[in-house]
Amino acid sequence: MAQTIGTECQLASSSINNIVAIATIIEVNAERNDQLIHGVPLGEGNVRVSIVRSLVDEALLPFPIKDEIMIVRDAIGTYVAWPKDLIIFPAHKEMAAKTKSIKKRKRAEEHDDEEDLDMASLAPQIPASLKIVCIWAKEALTSGKTITCTFDEKIFGHASKTFVAKNDINNFVTMKEVSGSIICIYMSYLYGLLKKSKMLEMVGFMNTSDIGAIGSGNPIERSRAIANRMKNAKRGQIFLLPYNSGCHWMLTIIKPDEDTVYFMDPLKRRLIIGEWKNIVDNGIKIHNAQVKNQSRKATTWKNCAGIPEQWTDKDCGYFIMRYMKDIVEDKNLDFFSKWERRGKAAYTQQHIDEVRTEWAKFVVKTYM
Repeated sequence: MAQTIGTECQLASSSINNIVAIATIIEVNAERNDQLIHGVPLGEGNVRVSIVRSLVDEALLPFPIKDEIMIVRDAIGTYVAWPKDLIIFPAHKEMAAKTKSIKKRKRAEEHDDEEDLDMASLAPQIPASLKIVCIWAKEALTSGKTITCTFDEKIFGHASKTFVAKNDINNFVTMKEVSGSIICIYMSYLYGLLKKSKMLEMVGFMNTSDIGAIGSGNPIERSRAIANRMKNAKRGQIFLLPYNSGCHWMLTIIKPDEDTVYFMDPLKRRLIIGEWKNIVDNGIKIHNAQVKNQSRKATTWKNCAGIPEQWTDKDCGYFIMRYMKDIVEDKNLDFFSKWERRGKAAYTQQHIDEVRTEWAKFVVKTYM
């Protein structure tokens, strides 16, 4: 299997002749036999793959992700487990049967990826530390290799890890969509700032993988995760929850001892309604029951309408990272007074590059 890591392959379902998707083999701590994928064992005889194209959209995954991602189409861009004996590699004659259109798209995607990682094509104003990470990723993260990032239980309430692929770094360097792994690493950096400022009992963080709309369990599981994160909350402490609805990042801040939630949407929409609001409300109810808080008042939601608004549809992740930076660096935690009402507050590229520089320097120091 080692020689196939990083190469494109075909995925079959039920029968080796029933090809349903095109994927890439992903290497994550390949020497270990206790690998996890989405929090469960990978399993003997299975391989971690990243689906890049769907050929049969409604084909069922052999191992659904927490009963939320069930079919091939919905798994595009994420990691899934696939039986080794249902993976077809380029050496097999079936690979030659790919259509011309698939080959054309493959060449275009490979070309785009090469351009993104080509130093000559990067904007000259990109922070130097990001260039260093970019060069390192291009050389070190070959053949599907990833950075394994482990987090102490004090950061997110439980020991956890995430994996950063070259594509995650590539997107971050070129101001494309930000992954949850990138944001978790930045929260780890902010945790260090809180520790230096002796503010650990004032601010807590929640792992994006515990609450996201995709791959984080059903609503009640996510509500319980929120409650568990707050079970040891100190008086007056707030918790920062970066939430991805599937295609958009938002920041939710919970102050459990006041049953208050602050909401920040970089698109400056009004307060969120629907599933996420219910998940947070139920999480607070479970928390109150756990700590025997008999409060029956409804949770108060406050919209931070004055936050700087994102520029394009790709910027939301960068903006919530900057919101968290501004919150953590204010020892008075006066963010709501600053952002309660609409105003002219705005971020420049320099504001965002400060965040990207901090992230890159932290990665260089911690993982390189």
